[in-house]
Amino acid sequence: MRLLQQGRYASMVVAVGFAVFAFSVLAMRVIVAAGKVAPRVEYGGGGTLLRPDPTVDRISLIGLLAALATLLLYGVVASFGIAGLPGLAGDQRWLGLASIAAAILGLPSLRRVAGQRGMSYLRLTAAGYEYSDAWSRTETEWDELSDISDRPTHKPWLLIAGSTYLTTSDGRSRTLASDWYTPGGRAVRKLVRFYWWHPECRGELTDARAARRLADPW
Repeated sequence: MRLLQQGRYASMVVAVGFAVFAFSVLAMRVIVAAGKVAPRVEYGGGGTLLRPDPTVDRISLIGLLAALATLLLYGVVASFGIAGLPGLAGDQRWLGLASIAAAILGLPSLRRVAGQRGMSYLRLTAAGYEYSDAWSRTETEWDELSDISDRPTHKPWLLIAGSTYLTTSDGRSRTLASDWYTPGGRAVRKLVRFYWWHPECRGELTDARAARRLADPW
């Protein structure tokens, strides 16, 4: 309100943008922690496709858009000395340039999110799994997996509650935000582990049987 009264409109927009980002992260984490999530499931000849809970997906997208737009706006106004973040004293031009760089580095994420129609997805097929989020995509065959766990194999200090860690035989690990899909990520983790252990059942991935397993995890 003080920024509005002082006519510092650019600074006010920047502050609101960062607030929207912070609120979206908080809201998403509250929903996930409460377990109020349900996946969207599609299946067919290409396998079973899982998408995160739609509310979590939308809130996360809003947060990403708010973050990138605010970083870019702040970078421009701070670089030219037009405005700055309230509470930060001194010349903020260097911070503005860093914000522009961060926004530019984040732009490919928007393209990826638009292409995959959401913040992430997990596809299970007879050959393996494909996981993509806003930052990267990986495709792995079942035979390449060496471990599926709720904690990282080699770096326990990187534990993120609710995540699933998929480790391949060469030691690489991929973190799946499985709690965006099902409460605590447990049902997703159990489903992936089941089809890893039971190749004779992977034919289920082309019809509704895998979706039923996910909804009622045996």
